[in-house]
Amino acid sequence: MRKRHLSSKLFFAGLVLFIIGAIGVALTMKSGDMIEKGESLTKEWDLANGDISKIAFSSNHDTLVEWKESTNGKNYVELKGNYSKDDKKAIEKLKPVSDNGKTIDINVPEENNWFNFGKIYAYGQQKLTVYLTKDSKLNALQVKTNSGDLNISNFKVEKLVTSSSSGELKVNRIVADTAKISTSSGDIDLSNTKANTVLETNSGETNITKLTGDLELDGSSGDVTANGIKAKNLKIAISSGEIEFTNGAVTELAILTTSSGDISAHSKGELHVESNSGSIEVEGVTNNLTANTSSGDIEASVVETVKKIQMNTNSGEIDLKLPTDFKAIYETKSNSGSIKVPTSDTNTENRVTVKSSSGDITIEK
Repeated sequence: MRKRHLSSKLFFAGLVLFIIGAIGVALTMKSGDMIEKGESLTKEWDLANGDISKIAFSSNHDTLVEWKESTNGKNYVELKGNYSKDDKKAIEKLKPVSDNGKTIDINVPEENNWFNFGKIYAYGQQKLTVYLTKDSKLNALQVKTNSGDLNISNFKVEKLVTSSSSGELKVNRIVADTAKISTSSGDIDLSNTKANTVLETNSGETNITKLTGDLELDGSSGDVTANGIKAKNLKIAISSGEIEFTNGAVTELAILTTSSGDISAHSKGELHVESNSGSIEVEGVTNNLTANTSSGDIEASVVETVKKIQMNTNSGEIDLKLPTDFKAIYETKSNSGSIKVPTSDTNTENRVTVKSSSGDITIEK
């Protein structure tokens, strides 16, 4: 009985505290003090004339980083956004430019005030603009954020390195020798880029549109959509998620693998496609094809004569469509299922090997 009485007292005490807090929040919102938008700041740093060695930038704010041609004859960097009073003072005191003016390393200071009862911090997106003269070249661009969305646009640079621990990462209109883009948790959007590119993601969807250059993508969890890639070699490997690869033109080898998820591909060039658990659909094949899945159907359409086709599934049907004038020696096997296959030709080196442990096999011209 005493315990029940004590519980009632604690309940009412908690209710009173909740009501007091709610009243405080309501009064704060009414007075307009709940949303903190910060103080505006525009800060410029001058760089040396001629080529620039490196521009590095690190911040936890949502950030847009872009290049613009300088119209005043000098190279410089401009940071613009809203910040807390203390952060604004700290930024104004920064001296991030090297002695020779060829390197700048900006680390935006951050107060640990993103959560405060009765306060919402809404500083919005900051903007870092790199102004370079028409003849000036940039060797390296490094951009990092631990928490915040990041958008990098319109750069011509030898080496791009960008990373995000948590937040969306967008890269658009980049011309570079190499690009490395990584995120621990967040989506990646890469478009209209010319660079040999490495992508790393632990968790999040990846969307790639109109990339020219070799691609290597390594992901743990998240779907991958790639459209309009022109490359010599391409490799997409994820642990869990679907892969959709369309309108590709890979001159040597494209490798698509996922441990769990469906794969669909429409690309020119040699293809190696593998899923441990999921269906595979391949169209427009113009070169050698290897397609394997432990569990799932395989469908493939070949539009040109190729030397080697290998398809295998432990559990699922296999459907293969070939050109009418395709000549090959066929090797097929199904432990449980029907087999429909053209008659093998004798005067050819082309080989088609199709196997299913459990499922029908159909090969048609």
